Amino acid sequence: MTTRPPRPDNELLDDLAAYATDALDDDEHLAVEATLLADNGAAAISAAFQSAAVAYATATAQPDLRTEAPPAELRARVLDAAFDRRAPISTVAAGVVDTHMIETERLELLVRRLTLEQFSLPLDPPEFAGWTVRDLVAHLCSNEALLAQVAGAPIDVPERDNSNDTRTAAVIARHQTMTIDESIAEYRAARLAVDRTVRSLVEHALDEEIEWWGMPMRLRDALVLRAFETWTHADDVRRAVGLAAAPPSAPVLKRMSSAAVEWMPLAISTTGKDYRDRSMVIDLTGPGGERYHIDLSGAGRSLESVEPDAVLRIDAVVFCQAIGSRAWLYEGELPIEAEGERGLAEDLIANIDALAVL
Repeated sequence: MTTRPPRPDNELLDDLAAYATDALDDDEHLAVEATLLADNGAAAISAAFQSAAVAYATATAQPDLRTEAPPAELRARVLDAAFDRRAPISTVAAGVVDTHMIETERLELLVRRLTLEQFSLPLDPPEFAGWTVRDLVAHLCSNEALLAQVAGAPIDVPERDNSNDTRTAAVIARHQTMTIDESIAEYRAARLAVDRTVRSLVEHALDEEIEWWGMPMRLRDALVLRAFETWTHADDVRRAVGLAAAPPSAPVLKRMSSAAVEWMPLAISTTGKDYRDRSMVIDLTGPGGERYHIDLSGAGRSLESVEPDAVLRIDAVVFCQAIGSRAWLYEGELPIEAEGERGLAEDLIANIDALAVL
């Protein structure tokens, strides 16, 4: 006899309904996501609410709105208007372990509700030419299983390569012989193996280096990188099947964007120009945003009394999308504001995705 999960109380049901329509504030949103991680019954109900919300939105949308993307600056205009009435709430960044868990959970919930036909749909990012949604799911399985292996987590997959292209090709070929349910089950097993292992570690152990695609990387950085990639590719899937983009919650976005800011000196160094003694303020706006003053030389010098050479202001979501090589989502130039040496800001924007990998 199957035991049904306990029915959530009315207050939780209200929260799950509001979560499905993105009507919660930052703290409430994070609290619900924490509940979903611990309560399978609530997670199932949340998935049903989200599916219903998407179905209703699709059924009531005007035909021309289903195919035409909103103006690139619309999100920034709406947020600016809202913040004119209410100042943004300071957000505490989610922990690296929770960031990875939340984004991989969101990806699993997304692919579980896709139809067999949707798994066969093509993807639009240029680097995915010839790929389907199913191939992308296999790629995510490949990377999540690799993270499990290098973190020392038990995972039952035949691939052992620590090479992105070689490993992904092998996993895509193997998954062609599997059912969709088997592919999703492999992804779930890998992400949960990672989570169990990293949650068992003491905090300083997350600073130990692993080998990621032949390069040394701290385990905590690899967790954020995987969360970043998972969100990027989840939105690739959403576009392919006609769903709206779904940015992370503000605490998760702040964790990912703050890590991404740290990568910028390395990204801008690919221009080959000399940035010694140069600094820039990156002012990320919107939920999860923050103001960062970075040393472009990468030397890590103190900037406490240093005036920045340039100030770059950009929405946190747009910033992260551009880093993930998704700047083409915006027609023309990225919606940014620059003060001081605009050329310096333009150098950074021109090379913002220099570290992006498939």
